[in-house]
Amino acid sequence: MQEIYKCFSSYDCVISAGGLTASELMLTQTPSILYATVPHQISRCEYFHSQGWCLYEPSLESTDFNRCLAALADLDTANWDQSGTRAVSKKIKSLLF
Repeated sequence: MQEIYKCFSSYDCVISAGGLTASELMLTQTPSILYATVPHQISRCEYFHSQGWCLYEPSLESTDFNRCLAALADLDTANWDQSGTRAVSKKIKSLLF
């Protein structure tokens, strides 16, 4: 689906792989639970998680969704204003638009 990111603002949470959609989720500041489905996605997922922008779960099979959904409420939107964060968001945006 092209331009699915335009729908993200209406979602309470998106569960996604760590590919391009993950970057779109970060750009739109959509609460997310990410999984790396291929090895090169791991560092992206870990970075987004370390910034407080999403939750990263290494394994779908061991995910406690009740814990994750409770933790989503703790993601602080102030994290989006940290030094450098807006620059990363602008870089992602430039790739999408």
